[in-house]
Amino acid sequence: MYFNKKKKKFSYKGLTIVIPVYNEEDNINNLVKKIFFYLKKINFEVIIVDDNSEDSTEIKIKQLIRHHKNIKYIKRIEKIRDLSKSCQLGIKKALHKQILIMDADHQHNPKYILPMFNLFSAKELDVLIGARKFNNPSHLNTGQSYFRYIFSKVLVRITNIFFGEKTNDPMSGFFLFKKSLFINNEKKLYLKGYKILADILYSPMTNIKVKDYFIKFNKRNHGISKMNMKVFFHLFFFYLTILKKNIFYKK
Repeated sequence: MYFNKKKKKFSYKGLTIVIPVYNEEDNINNLVKKIFFYLKKINFEVIIVDDNSEDSTEIKIKQLIRHHKNIKYIKRIEKIRDLSKSCQLGIKKALHKQILIMDADHQHNPKYILPMFNLFSAKELDVLIGARKFNNPSHLNTGQSYFRYIFSKVLVRITNIFFGEKTNDPMSGFFLFKKSLFINNEKKLYLKGYKILADILYSPMTNIKVKDYFIKFNKRNHGISKMNMKVFFHLFFFYLTILKKNIFYKK
């Protein structure tokens, strides 16, 4: 399969989509349906990592597997739930060298996956981020409360001050990257909490080619947001850890 743009051709190398889930019984079916609708022209697989859901998420996923051979299911049974750990499991099991992380709550629209994959391949990027436009007032209508919007904007500002501006949205949960980037730097990553993109971007790495792909976030269809004080706690210690590592590696 080839993509032709201005007479430049490149072969699709395949894509692994990793979806961490917890209690997404009302969302997972429609999400998978949309993914398969938009990705008819490329070779891909979907890895769903379940953080020990307490609803019927597992049943719904196993029903999907009966109809789709390229869906893998991993159940993470641990006392402490952790999105980063779920993503880590999915990444390690990925068949393809290009990996996309996305949420299951429909805030990340699958229609963006193919154009993101095309751009990622054409530009030979290390990381491509489905980013929010924080300087655009219409963003307030894209699925976040005013508090979440302001909080995210403040986090972005703090991140840019301490680590430099690599992206408009280091807190995004919708991004595409090379598997090798993660595997080669795994021991340097914080790998706790809910902001794995910031971990990949700001842990000690060099010569990372990063680009934003601006998207409109949707409203969450069902379920409850995972944002809570535990997330804030992990972010605080993540910042401290990365600052310490960056100082150490600069010596």
